[in-house]
Order: sequence, then structure tokens, then C-alpha cells
Amino acid sequence: MPRLGCLAFRRDEDGAVAVEFALVVPVFLLMVFGIVDLGRAYYTVNNLVSAAREGARYASVLPDPTAIADSVRLVVANTGNGLGAGAIPSSLVDVAVDRTLNTVTVTVRNYPFKLITPFAGTIGRSTILMSKSATFHWEHS
Repeated sequence: MPRLGCLAFRRDEDGAVAVEFALVVPVFLLMVFGIVDLGRAYYTVNNLVSAAREGARYASVLPDPTAIADSVRLVVANTGNGLGAGAIPSSLVDVAVDRTLNTVTVTVRNYPFKLITPFAGTIGRSTILMSKSATFHWEHS
């Protein structure tokens, strides 16, 4: 008779695995998507820095970078082509020359990074705006 009681107890635990699985999987998936988003964000920041640096390097050898800022913006857009969200729009690129310090600064501002983590939109953070800049010595000062 005790053996039958042990089998009855075991049958009562059959659904416990399914319940535990249902409780753990959403948290696990949220962590996995968060890690993927963190990697994507790091990649995007590195590409923005690289694009701003290339634009500033190009602008530093121009006679007047503000006069032909469109060509600097084109260099930034071509360098930032590898981003997952697409190229960097020229409207987000600023070119500034400081004639007193003899520097050229290229800034990529408010680049939209879209999160893929589920429910990120419910907390109001489905898009993060990223800004990066690079400053080089202006050679033609």
C-alpha cells in the first residue's frame, strides 16, 4: 500500500514542470533579447564614432570644411552604411570649425537606435537616440 501512495504523489507533480517552464521562459527570453540589444547598441555606437572620426579626418584637410559640409556629410554617411538601421542621414551630421583652436568637429546627433527587446515599447523605450562626435586639428588654419 505505501508504494501506491508514492505513485499517486508522483502523478500529482506531472504539471509542475510545465508551470515552472512557463514561469522561467519569459524571464530567460527577456534576458537573451536584452543581451542581443546591448551588443547591437555597442556595435552602433562604435560605428557612429567611426563615421564621425572619418568625417572629421576628411574635414581636417579641407581649406574650408563649412563651405563644403555636404561632402563631409557624404563621407560620414558612406562610413556609417554598415549600421543595422541604415545609413546616417545628412540632416543628423553637423560640421563645425573653431578658428581660434584650429579644430574641426563633426557631430552625429540623435541617431535613432531601435530596440528589438519585446515589451520595450511598453516602458516607453523602443528607440534610443545616440550622439557621437570627433574633433581633429584643422590643417589649413
